[in-house]
Amino acid sequence: MHEKKNPTNKRRRPSSGARDASRTPSRRDFLIGSGAVAVGAAISAASSRRVLGANDRIRLGIIGCGGMGTGHIQHFAADDGAFAHQTNTAITAVCDVFDPRKERAEAMSGGAKVFHNYQDLISSGLVDAVIIASPEHWHYRQALDATHAGLDVYLQKAMTRTFAEAKSLYQEVGKRDCVFQLGSQYMRTPTWARARELFDEGLVGKMTLCQTSYCRNSRDGEWNYRHEPEARPGENLDWKAWLGPLTYTAFNPDYFFRWRKYKLFSAGIITDLLPHKIHTLSYVIGPRFPKRVTALGGIYVHPDREVADTVVVTIEFDDFTMLVPGSTSNEVGLEDLIRGHRGNLYVGGNTVRLVPERAYADEFDAIEERVQPAAMGQHQAHLLEWVECIRS
Repeated sequence: MHEKKNPTNKRRRPSSGARDASRTPSRRDFLIGSGAVAVGAAISAASSRRVLGANDRIRLGIIGCGGMGTGHIQHFAADDGAFAHQTNTAITAVCDVFDPRKERAEAMSGGAKVFHNYQDLISSGLVDAVIIASPEHWHYRQALDATHAGLDVYLQKAMTRTFAEAKSLYQEVGKRDCVFQLGSQYMRTPTWARARELFDEGLVGKMTLCQTSYCRNSRDGEWNYRHEPEARPGENLDWKAWLGPLTYTAFNPDYFFRWRKYKLFSAGIITDLLPHKIHTLSYVIGPRFPKRVTALGGIYVHPDREVADTVVVTIEFDDFTMLVPGSTSNEVGLEDLIRGHRGNLYVGGNTVRLVPERAYADEFDAIEERVQPAAMGQHQAHLLEWVECIRS
């Protein structure tokens, strides 16, 4: 539809890199295409455990009421609960090991039942689904337990800390009737959906290199959130419960409030920031599994941490490479770009561009489109998709 006319008047065939749109996708295709295997992006599995009507309210539990958990509560409670009304959901239970966060979550949610132990919340019978927004070292265990309890799960990225955990969780979700979605809200950006459609047309040709990045900057260093001075381990903070599966280490307020800076709890840029872009790029190019992943970088600007403030990740596949730099000390990143031997696909802001390589400029015209922004925020749109999947 974007080709120039040629003397033979023959329609160009898509390159071998394009997906076959005529083939009915299998459940495995759907799971992998959502990114569960393709570098650990979002997974969704259809649920037949129960049948919900449009008027059946879904009861939600929030596990972890720090920054992200509080944000999720705000999504449902803002504007007098407009999003909760739209989705016909109610937050009926909240869980945290820090008393001030419990109290804030209870007040924001309008009186949800408060739990100290997430397993008590899961087994309470008060929730149909959970949103897990705890630190990364808890993701695997809590998601697994919720899945085994028959609950639907929305899990913040990163899905797990290790490949073994990711594989285990993927297999366990596949065995059960549940809806499981990874909280990677950039997946709901309309620009990426349109980029996938253009990529599937085959005009890019054989892909050789794709690139993306996540870079930002601050004077004081990323993740230096405020210490709440009222935090008192043994009184209003259960430090041992917060550590959970990790080897015991003495309390440090920086560990609790700024855990993304420390290797014991996080990989920093690689697990907190880069998934946003790796997921979306993987969504465009389709399900693929890397043969080798390497990373280099260091702490070049902000020495108050153990994780790097600058990284360059290369993800090697059988026949192309993905390049993904990240930084918390410089905000200039690479443009989102898929390079092919016939054309180049650019994704930026609300615009997508497909530009032919010079050698193929006489075969198709350049395409530039402005994509209509979403009607709601990315977080809400991603949560809405999860809720709709639960109902269907």
